Amino acid sequence: MSTLLQNIFFAVIFFIIPLILAIVFFHKSKKIILFALISLLLGWFGFTLSTVMYSLEGMAKHKAQSQSEHNHKFFNNIN
Repeated sequence: MSTLLQNIFFAVIFFIIPLILAIVFFHKSKKIILFALISLLLGWFGFTLSTVMYSLEGMAKHKAQSQSEHNHKFFNNIN
């Protein structure tokens, strides 16, 4: 999944859905500000989580590629 799609997915899951629920259930209450802040924090958490996951995926691919190149050089030197 691309970075943009991951960020959109996590923004929807962690920010937009809780915000909509807060508006629907607490629109006549002062608690809506609290729930809006909580959904904002959850959105930030989701964005951070997706960014970390993408970074870890990139590091894993880089490590696998460098290990593959190392193995290729090693086995070519043996023959």
